Amino acid sequence: MARLTVSVHAIDYSLNLRHTKQNDLALLHIAPDPNMEDRLKDHPARPIKLIPPEFDPRGEDCIVSGWGREWANGAVPDEMRETDVLVLRDPVCTVREFK
Repeated sequence: MARLTVSVHAIDYSLNLRHTKQNDLALLHIAPDPNMEDRLKDHPARPIKLIPPEFDPRGEDCIVSGWGREWANGAVPDEMRETDVLVLRDPVCTVREFK
């Protein structure tokens, strides 16, 4: 694998990463690089687009991903999983069937 060196100007850790370091991630904010697309051609790393702060997912279909257990006390998967979910609107969340 090709080595990739970038300038990181911030790191956002999830709450568990500082404690367990298992199945968690950190978001690296890298400095803009006009040549990044060419530099990533032979590398497995890929940039992701972040949602704008004003984005409201309620009522929208969204993709969630992670290494979480699929059921209580189930095995932790070796590969990251993803699925589509409908993000419920607030009035729906307050209905008894969803509690």
